[in-house]
Amino acid sequence: MLRRKFALADSSGSKILDDTESEFKDVPENHRPEPVNSTQSQIEEKSHEANGDENLTKVAHRLAGKVDDAKSLEDFVLGAEQDAVEHLGSRKHLMLKKPDESDADQIESSNKRPARVPVWVDEDDDVEDEASVDLKDSRYRKLAKLGETSISQKEYQQRLKKRYEAVYGARPSWADLDQNDSGKRRYEDEDEEERELSRHTGNYLSKSTHHLPPTYLEYKPVTHANKALLHKTTVSTVRFHPSSQIVMTASKDQNLSFFQVDGEKNAKIQSLHVENFPIYCARFTTDGQQVVLGSRHKAFYNYDMISGTLMNIQPIKGLNNQPMSFFENSPCGKYIAFRGEYGYIHILSTKSKELVCQLKMNGSVNAITFSHNGAYLYSFGDDAMVYVWDMSSLQCIHRFRDEGCLNGTSICTDELNNLLACGSESGVVNIYKSSDIMTSSDPKPVKVVNNLVTACTSARFNPSAQLLALSSQSVERSVKLVNTSSLSVYQNYPSVVDKMSKPTDLDFSPNSGYFAVGTSKGVVHMYRLQHFNGY
Repeated sequence: MLRRKFALADSSGSKILDDTESEFKDVPENHRPEPVNSTQSQIEEKSHEANGDENLTKVAHRLAGKVDDAKSLEDFVLGAEQDAVEHLGSRKHLMLKKPDESDADQIESSNKRPARVPVWVDEDDDVEDEASVDLKDSRYRKLAKLGETSISQKEYQQRLKKRYEAVYGARPSWADLDQNDSGKRRYEDEDEEERELSRHTGNYLSKSTHHLPPTYLEYKPVTHANKALLHKTTVSTVRFHPSSQIVMTASKDQNLSFFQVDGEKNAKIQSLHVENFPIYCARFTTDGQQVVLGSRHKAFYNYDMISGTLMNIQPIKGLNNQPMSFFENSPCGKYIAFRGEYGYIHILSTKSKELVCQLKMNGSVNAITFSHNGAYLYSFGDDAMVYVWDMSSLQCIHRFRDEGCLNGTSICTDELNNLLACGSESGVVNIYKSSDIMTSSDPKPVKVVNNLVTACTSARFNPSAQLLALSSQSVERSVKLVNTSSLSVYQNYPSVVDKMSKPTDLDFSPNSGYFAVGTSKGVVHMYRLQHFNGY
């Protein structure tokens, strides 16, 4: 805004205008701005009205001096009025200045990322680089080339990196120091999303609901579950605890062991030796406080994990001295179902360990399993028929024929009660919908898995029913994982580098984070399934 300034009146009362008034000489009088008396003018008028009062005059002069100081400061900050007049009518001062090439170079140089400098330098690195690695050592033989006996430390590190990338794929993104700006922005966006997530409340620990990839399964082999104490012979049972991060292994070497699951050390918690009792089968009870052990004997054992006592359950009267080798615990926690001879299924009370009743099917009983809530029991045998038993009435309410089967060897249901898998002696596994099997005596499977060439001896769904694990104890590395959504078999598991003997049993952890496979050589292989979070 153009400032207008008027001089003070002199003692005679005449007004003296400054140069600014001359600027409006060409402007009509009716359009000229009204003059405004300054603070100094007001002070002078007051001083004349005071009839020469010296005190007021001194005050006026002091205030006038302050006005002059304020005027000087205003001119210094905002510029003098003459400068404003010179720029009046000119629009050049409103235009943006176009940057020249030097400015662009400065902007570009300011946006460049500074070169990375090591945080610290170890003087011993130079000494270690001069040292060599002896390739004659058994630990380094896989890295040696033909005729080599030693290599430098730098070459050793490079070969380790190449070997890692060959096994696990390309270099992980977090190890790439030369990320481009787009990658940096992507990580900054992810950090912003995490910060936004932390501002809200809710249940972010729920299980993953998105589907598994249909063709490639991300997994990583970890330390053997029983590395702290390997079994001397075949692993008959491997089971994860229903609530604790513990895995149980049992073997025909008469040993029962418990290990802490962490994927690294898997430290041994406890081991029991049951004299003259080769363990054929071991199962946690539903509450996880007890373990039931079965063998070829007519008696069986019950181990209380709370008190640490092992109880021998004497032969049950009325069972005609049949062996108590294989069994399953009901999810409801009420019953234990033992596979008997000649088509009999012995139903015992979990609490009292007494006989409740006996179920009879045609042929022999090769496999049994409970529904997800324990309301039904499914049995499968050498007549290729699947029997459905109602556990409330203890009666057979339905049966159907497994398509193309001559001798059934394994059976399992998922925890969502949607699917039922039946494995046969030929290695063919049929997957049915639970709704179809109860309405027909000859249902059609939704998927036929032909990837096993020998009898399917183990079948198990993971807790979220997204995976179905199948194995045959007749052939080494004979384990398959099926995606239940796409009904496809993963071709990248097991890997060609996995050294696995004949699989005898398998299980998933409660949240499907780990998958364990017991083998005929006493080793329990364990894998981290990276799609699932937690244990």
